[in-house]
Amino acid sequence: MERSAYLAITLWVVLAVLAGACAPAAPTVAPTKPPAPAAPTAAPAIPTVAPKPAAPTPTPAAKIKRGGTLRAQQQNAWRTADPHTSEQAGVSAELIYDALLSYSMEGGKFTSQPWLAESWDLPDAKTMMVKLVKGVKFHDGSEFNAEVARWNLLRMRDHPRTRQRSQTAALADVTVVDPNTIKISFKAPHPSFLSYLSPYGVGGYGSGIISRMAGEKYGDSFGTSPESTVGSGPMKLVSWLTDSKQELERFDGYWKNGVDSKPLPYFDKASFRFIADTSVALLELKSGNLDAVERIDGRDVAPVKANPAYTFHEVLWDGTIYSLGITPGLEPHGTNVKLRQALHYAIDRPAVAKVVGEGIGYPAYYWWDETSVGYNAALPKYDYQPEKAKQLLREAGYANGLDLNITAVARPQDERMSQMLKQMWDTVGFRTTIESMERLAWQERALAQRLQTTTFRYHYAPDADLLSSSVTTGGSGNFVNWSSPDMDKCMEEGRSALDVKTRQAVYERCQGILFETAIYAPIWKWTRNDVVASYVKGWEPNYEGPRYKWLWLDR
Repeated sequence: MERSAYLAITLWVVLAVLAGACAPAAPTVAPTKPPAPAAPTAAPAIPTVAPKPAAPTPTPAAKIKRGGTLRAQQQNAWRTADPHTSEQAGVSAELIYDALLSYSMEGGKFTSQPWLAESWDLPDAKTMMVKLVKGVKFHDGSEFNAEVARWNLLRMRDHPRTRQRSQTAALADVTVVDPNTIKISFKAPHPSFLSYLSPYGVGGYGSGIISRMAGEKYGDSFGTSPESTVGSGPMKLVSWLTDSKQELERFDGYWKNGVDSKPLPYFDKASFRFIADTSVALLELKSGNLDAVERIDGRDVAPVKANPAYTFHEVLWDGTIYSLGITPGLEPHGTNVKLRQALHYAIDRPAVAKVVGEGIGYPAYYWWDETSVGYNAALPKYDYQPEKAKQLLREAGYANGLDLNITAVARPQDERMSQMLKQMWDTVGFRTTIESMERLAWQERALAQRLQTTTFRYHYAPDADLLSSSVTTGGSGNFVNWSSPDMDKCMEEGRSALDVKTRQAVYERCQGILFETAIYAPIWKWTRNDVVASYVKGWEPNYEGPRYKWLWLDR
């Protein structure tokens, strides 16, 4: 296969995902399904040489205002800011760390763009040559070079607590060609790997490049305090109150300039407050104590849009998927597939999306969405069939019903969804109790396999394989510790396939495994939305939030 064709396939999944990014705004009532683009029939022609960097829509340098403090809300707290081991290193990670690649939206599609890697080439299906930017320094003064890039990629693969294990499993080795060039070798063809090197590659900015000097100095404590959190991004962490807030300051040695030919960022400081309830965060915005809030409730959208003091941003191609997970092995649901199927058939997904989404939610039936390779609306799905749920309950040996516990993260949407699930399940014969937990405590119990049934959320991604960590053995997002050799093999085949049609067929088979086992089941999609004060400028869409590097304050 010619390398131009291989690179086209490599990047097709990143480009195709946003074919519908220019779709109309979501209606006030959840439709049967969200707007979807026409499925691509072939990979677009892509050059073998990396494109030139593309910044967001340029703002005249004369209009840029520098200075000030950006005050933003972050819904979830986290234990560590180590991007390689954290389940979610937080939105502040986008300012603390750089990744090897960035991306831009052009014509409604994402294209990979240079960042710490200034160019790349693929001489064959199992090799990638990457040329690195020169003159980059970390916050601790150490230098970014090929040795450091190699160390980071191997750390993502080999660290005992890495959350990138499934994404880097095909990585055979990284060798240093010269001080600014690395050679990445794969065990098998890996057409998804470019997307892993970009910020959206793994949740929580998992592709962030850290200081090797700090990583070796602090070891497992890296990212647990301001002094041990060291990247090459435009800001450095200076204060961290666990479960409260993080404060950042400008890094004067940043290598990348803004449109005014001065180093990014445009603001001097940033403060990220942990506020789980977006209604509370919105009140803080209205009170002048915040500049940006993520994921507001649907009922708040119309008032925000009507108020000139705020700017509302909705990103249809980025969505949070609320899903159900059942821990295998825990009696009785984890060992009885009919009980699991009964739970799934008892869920009225359009109703959940309408009530909990409050106008910005859609029902979700499949692990991948309409823009992703592997999606096929003709595949079997768990639609709302309460009578079938009752029948399965009887066939499972529980004609008189049984007790069920569902655990949810203590967030408004999670809790409201759990209340609706309880009502639906109780109707068909389950006796459901609800337990709400703070997210970090929930995560610890989930990974210890001590949650009978739980809700959780994940994000659709520009490549089907980017969600492998949730469904493969030992995956970082596998919150019920499900292990299926068939699923592991299926995802590996999809990861290695070069032909788009082959990938489509393989991922359809993976979706079939998810349906048959009934361990996981998506329920509804909450489209990405953010609201900022009208003086916050330079907003550009990003996965899980805006691109903070480019924001500036017009006040």
